[in-house]
Amino acid sequence: MSEWRKARDIPQSLKVMAARAKVYRIEMEQLRQRRAEEERRRAAREQREWEARRRREQREAEDAEIEKALGKVVRRWRLAVQAREYVVELHRVVEGQELPEATLAAVRKQLDWVQACAARLDPLTGLRSA
Repeated sequence: MSEWRKARDIPQSLKVMAARAKVYRIEMEQLRQRRAEEERRRAAREQREWEARRRREQREAEDAEIEKALGKVVRRWRLAVQAREYVVELHRVVEGQELPEATLAAVRKQLDWVQACAARLDPLTGLRSA
């Protein structure tokens, strides 16, 4: 091929190279946009998962606090019920027996103390008085 023909083909070659470069730039921009969109979706998904995990952990912590508080109230109520049952049983045991005055005084003192404890522990005491 002659030098002149080669020189004449240079503009055409440059046009082809420029077109290819333009296609390459467009493809790279599209790839960058796809990757950016994928990253945005991934970040949004991770944010949703984190928020769901945080809400679940918060709910579990709140449930644990409720269980703890409720358990305490129920334990106090059950203890008060058992104390009152004890008072009834103690009355039944000593009823009709000929006991020395000192023993009866000790029993009355214990009954008063147990009843006071039951009233103090029972979360329903205020409602029972009303």
